[in-house]
Amino acid sequence: MKIVLVNNFFLPRISGSAHLTKVLASNLASLGHDVLVITSDQGSTAGLEEFDGYSVLRLKCRELPQIRLSMRYDVNFAFSRKNYRILSQALQDFKPDIIHQHGQFFDLTWMTSIWARKHKVPVVLTVHTPLIHPGRLLASLFWIADEILVRPFLALGRGKVLVVDKFMRNYVSKRYHLKFSEINVIPLAIDVEKFHYRSNSVVREKYELGDDPVILSIGHVIPLRNRIALVEAMPMILKRHPRTKVLIVGDLLDSAFVELAKELNVEGALKLIGPIPHDQISDFFAAATLESHDLQGFGLGTSTLEVMASEVPVVAVVEGDNFPGIEFVDGRDIVMAPIGNTRVLAEKICDLIDDPEAARKVGMGERKFVEENLSSGRIVEKHLQLYQQLVDENSRNS
Repeated sequence: MKIVLVNNFFLPRISGSAHLTKVLASNLASLGHDVLVITSDQGSTAGLEEFDGYSVLRLKCRELPQIRLSMRYDVNFAFSRKNYRILSQALQDFKPDIIHQHGQFFDLTWMTSIWARKHKVPVVLTVHTPLIHPGRLLASLFWIADEILVRPFLALGRGKVLVVDKFMRNYVSKRYHLKFSEINVIPLAIDVEKFHYRSNSVVREKYELGDDPVILSIGHVIPLRNRIALVEAMPMILKRHPRTKVLIVGDLLDSAFVELAKELNVEGALKLIGPIPHDQISDFFAAATLESHDLQGFGLGTSTLEVMASEVPVVAVVEGDNFPGIEFVDGRDIVMAPIGNTRVLAEKICDLIDDPEAARKVGMGERKFVEENLSSGRIVEKHLQLYQQLVDENSRNS
């Protein structure tokens, strides 16, 4: 099968959708499929290159400044007449059986939707990110953008819509007026074999952590993962475990939690690490007593699932049916906390610190959950089944 994967974000630019695109590309290529990734040149050089058995076409882009409207993400735009000509020629030469787009509001999604409709090529669109914001004004602007930009292009591409979890399924259904039966759910894919439990870490030595309890909080700090709940829980945690440290790893794109930490007099427990290369992330996993950052009820991101694959116990605000058809069991597959209840959050964290054996069992349960349900092989197979279904339907309707 000839498969085109489209995403404005791709390595070396790191994001959850970029990670999934990379996993799909490399695994599909290893299975003998012809794969072309179309992306921007953000962090790299424009042009065509070969990459682990598949091709990557990078188009010149312009980057937005990291402003509130983009939730301080480094969003890029690649739309131009020249880029559309390059993209069209590349697709014409490649002759795809299917196009899989990542990101509903990226211009490469719109450009390939135009081409696909013209050439009657089936399209799959994975909606990764909700256009929501805690601020009323920006929330309203995002709703308008969904209504006047995204919905029309969903209709233009006539694609099958994919999401990664229940939260995004509910969001897509409400925002884009789709029935659940029109939305496929395929979870994120994790290269489980890349993550293993390690009993010691250079990170503890580097940051002088000794034997202190360490709460790892990994991933970009943005309004939708702002760490406020964790900071609010810190006074109660420090009362039971005064030497606890919190390592915040990732870009600090929202600093409200820092100001709150100063108000609560817990800033001394925080270590702001900033972004790190992905190949160093296992060192931080090894240093962690537990991990916690998905605390606002927006599902679980890639970084959380990677932590789980590393057998580090995770405390998160998540529901048992976060992945429809796959059930989490609290205390076995993950530790669940209720949204907005920092007292219970603090108790759940302290209980893991108090009982290393229970924490170890949760970590083992998490890895088993990821291996059985979210491994790259299983998730790629689910995508392939959907691709084949759409290709077959397109052939019958041609």
